[in-house]
Amino acid sequence: MSVASPWGPIRLTTVAMAVLAFAIVAVRTRRLGLAAITVIACLWTYEAVWNATDIAVHHWGWAPEPYWLVLAAGWTGWMLSRGWTPSLRLLAAFAVAHLAWVLAGFPYNYAGRPWTWPGEAWNVATKALWLLAWGLGSEGVPRLRPGQVGWLAALGRARPGAAQRRAGLHE
Repeated sequence: MSVASPWGPIRLTTVAMAVLAFAIVAVRTRRLGLAAITVIACLWTYEAVWNATDIAVHHWGWAPEPYWLVLAAGWTGWMLSRGWTPSLRLLAAFAVAHLAWVLAGFPYNYAGRPWTWPGEAWNVATKALWLLAWGLGSEGVPRLRPGQVGWLAALGRARPGAAQRRAGLHE
């Protein structure tokens, strides 16, 4: 089930999981800006992974992938620079589920295609794991820290500007 948006139909489950991830980050950090950035980064990176998988499995052209990757990298870098990191355990669970989806033929529902339960179940399950991995990043589980990856270390040490401080996007 989906709702209309300027970007096309959006699954209600995506909206529900995005709201949940936003709420988790907002409650744990009391930083609404960080919660918003986390959800945006999470959704862009999921779409980049999903599109790359769709292109690889169904042999579409690679032309749109740089667009997804640049947006995913930008939002993710911003989120990491603000001190929020995803849960590596939940990302590993996502990777296993995503690989299983690929091995099942990567079925999904899309406008103009017949709707199927497997297509919906795989999409909802993997997107839920992905959003929870990013939303629960502050939990006491191993997670990627900006200082652990060379170029991200500089982002982690960056000082927030006045606009970032006003928006609550600083540590």
